[in-house]
Amino acid sequence: MFAQKSPQQQLDEQLEELYPRIERSVRVYTLGSGIDAADLTQEVFLKAVRSIDSFTEDSALYTWLFRIARNTSIDALRRLRTRRRYQADSEMDETRFGFDDDTDTIDSRESVRMVQQAIAQLEPDYRDLIVMREMEGLSIAEIAEIADLKEGTVKSRLFRARLMLKELLTKAGYEHDT
Repeated sequence: MFAQKSPQQQLDEQLEELYPRIERSVRVYTLGSGIDAADLTQEVFLKAVRSIDSFTEDSALYTWLFRIARNTSIDALRRLRTRRRYQADSEMDETRFGFDDDTDTIDSRESVRMVQQAIAQLEPDYRDLIVMREMEGLSIAEIAEIADLKEGTVKSRLFRARLMLKELLTKAGYEHDT
């Protein structure tokens, strides 16, 4: 009989695969805020290690980590908004988030930048769905679990999010050769 691996062992074994995926998600959530995504990603994994005993294995380890990353990012953004109320003259940092930046041409870099900016302009709930589905490749069921929504609700909101993203890109003059 095989001994089942503990959640901590699973995390240790999958860390090299999971860390960059979670960091990319954190970068998207914090786009333009000036928050250091690398530091926040470390915070996510510290929280995960501290609460690994609460991982029930009802979901995939990545789904559990993604939920921690999402909540940690949202909390960091709330803290930042609170701080900025008292520092109204501070400007948003135009940091970029982590698509693999192997783009060769100025046009393709500009296209990536336009998409990033459009995603950043979406309302947080819609941005979350775009990030989870389009950038992280999560299934509708996984998104429903993370967002604590019904699958039908996820589908309809994702549809609206895509429409809003398309509208923002069109207004920005984005042209995509298909």
